Amino acid sequence: MKRLLVIAGAVGMAASAALAQTQISGFINPNTVPSPDLSIDFAANYSPQGSIGNLITTSRNSIGTASDAAGNWYTFGVNVPRITNQGILIEEQRVNSVPNNTNVGAVTGSPGTLPTAWGVNSNGTTRTIVDLNTVNGVNTSNYNLTGTTGSNFSLVSFTGLGTGGIAALPGQVWTGSIFLANTGSAYSPNISTVQLTVKQYNSSGTGIGNLGGANIISQVTNSLTRFTFTTTPLVANTAFIDFELDFLYTSGSTQNFSFRIGWPQLELGTFATSPIPTTNSAVTRQADGIVPTTFPTPGAGFSYATHSVPEIPTSIATSAGVISFANGANNNNKVETQWQTGAPNVLSTSSNGSGGGITGPTWNPGVNYGVAVAMDGVSTLSAAINSTLFTSPVPSQPVGPINNIHFGAHPGGGGLLDGYLTNVKIWYNTVLNSGQLIAASQ
Repeated sequence: MKRLLVIAGAVGMAASAALAQTQISGFINPNTVPSPDLSIDFAANYSPQGSIGNLITTSRNSIGTASDAAGNWYTFGVNVPRITNQGILIEEQRVNSVPNNTNVGAVTGSPGTLPTAWGVNSNGTTRTIVDLNTVNGVNTSNYNLTGTTGSNFSLVSFTGLGTGGIAALPGQVWTGSIFLANTGSAYSPNISTVQLTVKQYNSSGTGIGNLGGANIISQVTNSLTRFTFTTTPLVANTAFIDFELDFLYTSGSTQNFSFRIGWPQLELGTFATSPIPTTNSAVTRQADGIVPTTFPTPGAGFSYATHSVPEIPTSIATSAGVISFANGANNNNKVETQWQTGAPNVLSTSSNGSGGGITGPTWNPGVNYGVAVAMDGVSTLSAAINSTLFTSPVPSQPVGPINNIHFGAHPGGGGLLDGYLTNVKIWYNTVLNSGQLIAASQ
């Protein structure tokens, strides 16, 4: 079970009345949210304080990709924030072990020339590479297989077979992903199964077992869709693995089917991250570091609000930062919002063992959650999550002086969001009251 957790460091105790109402002259409704000192709407690519590029500093020594709400993908250069109308994508470091997922070396024709390092076992059918196109920003190749089959399967290998595969160890968790579309007639009933598969090999390159994913045949349409598969090599002497796409059918049957493949990826990790383009070798996408370029030192009493969309599956244990304020690049003397697995209500987050936490509702990936937090600078921390106020503020001593603010990460930049941060608002010297917290979290 995943829960949203807001935690504060170096804490003490006080009554909830400390956050009862902030007096703001000129506001008829005391629950009207005052203008924040910093407001960045990443999804709208707008800030009243000026250009977002001048307000944040991005550190990522590699290119990266991100998608918009319509499913179009974009590539971003080194140290360029990955901002689309979904927000800013902030992810951990990952490596795509598929050496060539952009069709380098491919030539159309029958049979045509496969992308370098790929392999196709058509098992008696005639292979045609129909086209090489970019679809929704994704590099794709379109194939047709037709004829009488000599076996009960056809496959496309992306990483090489045997000792030409990817070095792996038993117990590692790998996630494969691929964009796939049906560009011909319906697969059923001639084809029974379409699946992603990881093959295991020993140090001599001998096959020692296959790990097949779910049958996705009913989910493959004429729209390019990304599919993922997570598995763990189980055979004790596994030394290499291969990632492939399999089509299963009756041996000796007559087949005529087509498919479009885009950006195959195999990464060491428990879930798929954004696509990492490769051309001739494995590529590392560095972690995103996002911090405000400059900021005044927040007062003892301050507030903030965020909206974010976690992408990590709920079955994965995680502690993913949404935003953090800290005195130093460590876990001491901090306030932060994070996506936490099975979070307890109280955490010790300071060197002296004191701490407090507010646990929110169970969350689901792909859903946008609003969180508003207020530190009164005396003794309490309060929060509202998706318009729900937690009526019993937790004990909290002043945190500061704050000199470390991270977007989409814990203090120091670890424990990344692995999702989209939609917007951020910070009130550096204002303590929002209960009604304002509710409004700011909507």
